[in-house]
Amino acid sequence: MVFVLGEKGLRLRFFFFGGKIRAMKTQIVTTAEIKAILGITGTTNDAMLEIANDTMTEVLLDLLGLDNFDVTAYTDEEVNIYSCQYLELKNYPIALSPVPTLKDEWFTDFTAYPASWVLEKSDRPFIKGKDSSGGLFEWAHEKVLVSYTAGWQLQSTITVVAYSTMTVKTFTVKVAGETTTYTEGTDFTAETSNDVTATNIATAVGGTAVGAIVTLPAGHYVVQGTMADAQMTIDQYNLPNAFRTALALLANGFLAGKEKGGGIVSYSLGGKSVSFGSTEDYKTFEGIMRAYLPSNKKFNCA
Repeated sequence: MVFVLGEKGLRLRFFFFGGKIRAMKTQIVTTAEIKAILGITGTTNDAMLEIANDTMTEVLLDLLGLDNFDVTAYTDEEVNIYSCQYLELKNYPIALSPVPTLKDEWFTDFTAYPASWVLEKSDRPFIKGKDSSGGLFEWAHEKVLVSYTAGWQLQSTITVVAYSTMTVKTFTVKVAGETTTYTEGTDFTAETSNDVTATNIATAVGGTAVGAIVTLPAGHYVVQGTMADAQMTIDQYNLPNAFRTALALLANGFLAGKEKGGGIVSYSLGGKSVSFGSTEDYKTFEGIMRAYLPSNKKFNCA
């Protein structure tokens, strides 16, 4: 059951799931992109879609068994060690920098660490320790406490490197299937400093600027165009596109359930009942998300 507290303008919202109060999670897709994916025009349902976006972000996390989508540091997560000596963490993709740290079940820091860590795959929550000879690290415990960092970069960033060489150069932004080209001198001005230029670019693309770094809204993919690394560098978001489409489909189910006479169908996913606007929406969701659902994440001990 989900309760939304607070007015639309209050960004700190809370949700009730299974007896727990959770702070609002970071959206992985803009409401405008949800509308584009679902083919919705007009603004009649914008307020409801914004609520659906917030609510279904929590639902998708719950289905995936994750705490957060964005990069987050986790502290002292309790992990069982299995027969083939791997650790199954809760969240992924797991970062190897900073290096995960360990404590035993009595919260005592480890004195002997693996010489290196190995990920089975970037989209799996499994990690192995290797000793100095390259063999499997032998754990002396059945359970450990792991502190680690995991999650996706949710937004692309642009770093202005040399504003004075940007004259009439271009970059493009793609979102929800539409591409927009931005030209210096026409759509933004490179002037005064890298920081000022970053602010001008942020205004043009609807992003935010801190110093020389521009952060774009979720789901915006950037291409340099005639720019080069000497003028700007780009760090793209790396969240799977399937997650954004899946969120839109869940939001459509939420909207259908709220509309008078709206069609709605429910299916069981991972032991949880989930509602969709149509059977076709469910089939699409199940198809693109099958590999990410916890029941399909198996570890290969070989």
